[in-house]
Amino acid sequence: MDARSSDPLSNFWLVRALAAHDGAKILVGGYYDFINGAPAGGVSRLLPTSTPDATYNPGGQGANSMVDALEPLSDGRTLIGGSFSRYNGRAVGYVTRLNADGTPDPTFNPGGTGADGQVLDIQRDRQDRILLAGSFRHYNGQPVGAVTRLLPDGTLDPTFAAPMTNGGVAFSVATDAAGNV
Repeated sequence: MDARSSDPLSNFWLVRALAAHDGAKILVGGYYDFINGAPAGGVSRLLPTSTPDATYNPGGQGANSMVDALEPLSDGRTLIGGSFSRYNGRAVGYVTRLNADGTPDPTFNPGGTGADGQVLDIQRDRQDRILLAGSFRHYNGQPVGAVTRLLPDGTLDPTFAAPMTNGGVAFSVATDAAGNV
């Protein structure tokens, strides 16, 4: 895989996340503008031949900064998080859900501002609620810890008591067999 920056003076690029998607395809998240010569804004889908899937986010700009986390969903959509604040020019607040074709899903967190800092990990619990870990302190303007939980539509889960409330950064999040964070 050849991922590159659009800056001709920089060879800096970084792949931060990989995930199986839609059968034998692979989702790639990171900090890059091109993958195997095709334009890609930090997230792309590769075919089994390792070539970019031209049907994924066709003509879109993608993320305006790094994609750190990918969480494919059973319906073909994908949750992405990172240090990006926009996806295809739309404000998304460091986390968004993409449709199966890589375009942003406008039904995710409708009218919300999202997180106010980087999202480093995304997981789902057994009830399809969304767990986020990162360096954020607020979600949709509400105070949260570095770990928070969203409802499946991307809005803040008001029943969740954050395990971290004194600042800091959470690099990952997981649940145990009982569903505890």
